[in-house]
Amino acid sequence: MKNLINVVLFLSLILFISGFASAQEKQSPEKKAVVFKIPEGLMPAQMSKEHKGLLMLDAKSPSGLFIAYTPDDQKSEDYIIVLRDIMAKFFDSNKDAVFEWKESALPASEKFPNESGKLLTAMTKEKEVQVIAYARTISEGQDVVYGYFAMKDLKKPGNSAEFADDTGKGIKLLDNFRKKLAVSK
Repeated sequence: MKNLINVVLFLSLILFISGFASAQEKQSPEKKAVVFKIPEGLMPAQMSKEHKGLLMLDAKSPSGLFIAYTPDDQKSEDYIIVLRDIMAKFFDSNKDAVFEWKESALPASEKFPNESGKLLTAMTKEKEVQVIAYARTISEGQDVVYGYFAMKDLKKPGNSAEFADDTGKGIKLLDNFRKKLAVSK
């Protein structure tokens, strides 16, 4: 069974590398690409074809990272809502589940002046979901949205992931990813 999981992970990584590389190749020369390393312990997973991006899932907890280019026809604030809803659906098998979201702006960072952030939380009867999303301008008219998502199981606390505080701090995985995220030249 463990070998099967390793094979699936390896094939997912190959598909991701080829898919993300081809998505970057299709960009016009004026547009830049983000450069990053998938953090150790996270498994890459493709987003659907309509999203140029990647999910990085934690095999040990219901959490992960995401990164995606904002579509040309969409504002980053609107795209964050689309991504938020995608992340929430991971944690609820009820396709008709309605999440009532609370949203707050994250304080600006001196290190990343070309970026804005949001902390988004929602609850159902059994689960609480948190999404931290940042939009960073990487070239004129081009943004990338990235962040962290996690779930707390209110009925089974042992099946929960780490949540950030009200200012979006406290997730070392995201902090490290954020620091190392670079833009191609």
